[in-house]
Amino acid sequence: MFAEFEAGVERFYPASIAPTRPEFWPLPLPLPTKRAALNTLSWRQVLAWGAIIGIVTPIALTVAAMVLIVLSLLFGINPR
Repeated sequence: MFAEFEAGVERFYPASIAPTRPEFWPLPLPLPTKRAALNTLSWRQVLAWGAIIGIVTPIALTVAAMVLIVLSLLFGINPR
C-alpha cells in the first residue's frame, strides 16, 4: 500500500523547480538562426564576446603587421 502511494507522489512540485537558465558556455553566435530568429544573448555572454574580441583584435593586428614586415624583408623591399 505504501509503494502504491509513493508511486503516485511527485518528487518535486512544479512550483519548486526553478526555470532553466540560458547556457553560458559554449557561447552561441550573436547571429539570427533558423531555430531562433531573434538570438538574444545574456549580459554575461555579451561580456564574454566583448572580452574575446578585445583580446583577439590586437593580437590579429600585431600578427598581420609582423607578416607584412617579414614579407617585405624576404622580398628585399626596403621600408622607408
